[in-house]
Order: sequence, then C-alpha cells, then structure tokens
Amino acid sequence: MTIIRTALIAIFLLNSAPLIAATSAVVYLEQISSQATATAGIALLDTAIKEAEVIQQHTSLALQQPANLEWMKTHSRHVRHALDGRGTGPGLNVGLIRATTDIVDRVNLAAAATDAVPAIKTHSLHIATSEKNTLAIAVTMLRLTKQINSTTSVAIAASLSSQLNDFANILILGTDSNGDGKITWIKYEGGLMHCKKHLKLLRAAANLKQSIQPMPGALFLQQPPINTRHRICNFHRRNLDPVKLFGPSSTYHSITVALGTHIL
Repeated sequence: MTIIRTALIAIFLLNSAPLIAATSAVVYLEQISSQATATAGIALLDTAIKEAEVIQQHTSLALQQPANLEWMKTHSRHVRHALDGRGTGPGLNVGLIRATTDIVDRVNLAAAATDAVPAIKTHSLHIATSEKNTLAIAVTMLRLTKQINSTTSVAIAASLSSQLNDFANILILGTDSNGDGKITWIKYEGGLMHCKKHLKLLRAAANLKQSIQPMPGALFLQQPPINTRHRICNFHRRNLDPVKLFGPSSTYHSITVALGTHIL
C-alpha cells in the first residue's frame, strides 16, 4: 500500500510540474504590484504599505496617553488587527503579516519560473529579503500587542507601547543595522520602501511595464532619533533574525507553519 501511495504521489508531481513551471514570472510579479490583478483591487505591496501606515498611526496614538492603560490597550488591539487581520478594526482586514508572506511567496515563484531573466532572479532576492525583515518585525510587534493587552501595569504597558512605536517606525523605512550610514535591502535593514524600490528596478531591468504607484507620503517619515535607532538595531540583531523565527528554510510554507505554530 505504501509503495502504491508513493507511486501515485510521484505520478501526480510529475504531471503537475509542467503546469507549475509554465506559469510566467510576470504573472507573479503582477500579483504583487498591479491593482488590476489583485484581490479587491489593491495590490499586495500596496496592501502591506497601507497596513503599515495604520500600524504607525496607532502606535503613535497609544503614546499620547502613557498613563491610561485602557487607551494603550485599545490602540494595541488596533495595531494587532492591522498586523494579523483578525477581528475588526482599522485597516484593510488583511494584515501586514499575511500581505508580506504572500509577497515572499510570489517573488520566490517569480524567481523560480522558467522564463525568469537574471534581473528577476536578482531583484526577487532583494525584495524577499526586505519583506522577511518586515515580517520578522511584524511578528515581534504582534507579540508585544499580546503582552500589552495581558498586563495590568500601566508602566509595563507604556514601556511596551514605546517599543511598539519604535518598531512601527522602521516597517517602511527599514533601519541602518550595521551603522554604515545607509539603509539597503540587506538582511536586518530593508523595509517596505526597499521592496517597492527593487520591484521598480526589477520591472525596468526586465523591460516590464511599470504598474506600481508612487510611494506614499509615509515613506518619507523621519528616522527615529539616533539613540532609538541604536536600540532598535541591537534588538533587531538579537531577536529578529528570520532564521531564528522561521527556521533555516525561507520558503512561504515554512514561514506560514512557523506563524501558525508560534504566533497566531
């Protein structure tokens, strides 16, 4: 019975492989950047950016009343909704975590497509790396929202809310984790801005029609103060390694399993 089952699985995979390989890299890229092919008319990357903007807004609002426990808890719940898309609250009801995992999935598929030119393979790596940086921060923020909502201490909630705001400020812009004076797509640094930048570079290099919109104003927010950036960088290096969070594999499925097991 085991042999028969194995044979049937092998036949299925062999028959399915040509269908999977036949999908053009452009199809996957359009799902990331084109409103025409996206669910509900909003492209995946635009969805991620909009959810990140909601997160920034509500982490900032939470800090306006650091002595009001219920106020901080309310806004942390709004942040959580924009992170995981569960329940009701401000945002697109998708969640930054889902949007980023879907983008990682699509760029990996685009890079693996039979018609993927070198530019697609190169920039897909850059996009996926920045997305996983964002995803790692989002997962950590989700943990912080849970801690805020479970505490009875105003002081603890205020401290956690401050951390939440620090992380929210680097979701889009990224952070200079190696102290070289610039922020690029590399591991621990790039954010959603870098995903959008390299998607544009990819489309230009691969001679694809530009269909993504200009970056929103939130992308030009000021970086946190230097002492805050250093604190974020140190925490980022210790705890936000995607390998530590999701295991050695960087595939979409391993990230989904890790989220399902440890977070959601």
